Amino acid sequence: MPRISSFAAWITLLALAAAGCVGSSDLRPRRDPYSGACVPGDGSRDYSQPFDYEHPFDYDWPLCSSPCDGLGSEACQATGGCRAILTTPCSNGTGMSQGPQFVTCWATMRDGPLRGDDCTTIIDAAECARHDDCQAVHDHTVCNGSSYVTFFQFCWWEGPLPPPPPPPPADAP
Repeated sequence: MPRISSFAAWITLLALAAAGCVGSSDLRPRRDPYSGACVPGDGSRDYSQPFDYEHPFDYDWPLCSSPCDGLGSEACQATGGCRAILTTPCSNGTGMSQGPQFVTCWATMRDGPLRGDDCTTIIDAAECARHDDCQAVHDHTVCNGSSYVTFFQFCWWEGPLPPPPPPPPADAP
């Protein structure tokens, strides 16, 4: 039986990898559905970005760049494979709370899109990200007019969100 040199074996493995037959050849950045951060496609982490370290990298996470980028709320909800991302309320400077606001449109998980489940019962960010008929509500850390999406809060159907809490009572004189 002929022996294959280790050099020939490496050349064969590299050729198979280049052809997409071995491992993942798609190393484009992926969006972490738990934190909203883009992570390198090889699964490495940028430790300057916020991450939920309880959830390991998954090649099924959506790509950071997609046709969903830049769509408005209505177009996002009407486009298959896209899902609306909203942020939780912050003070608008008057002491009154705003309801969740649409901030961006992201692609669904690569193994989606799914439709038809009760979005309000989904408690996992990755599962919510599989559905293009659900919208994800995330927290954010900047409330100065710009939005910085951070950690996943809850999943909701593509319809009106629950009303914001009532304003605090006015102080009696």
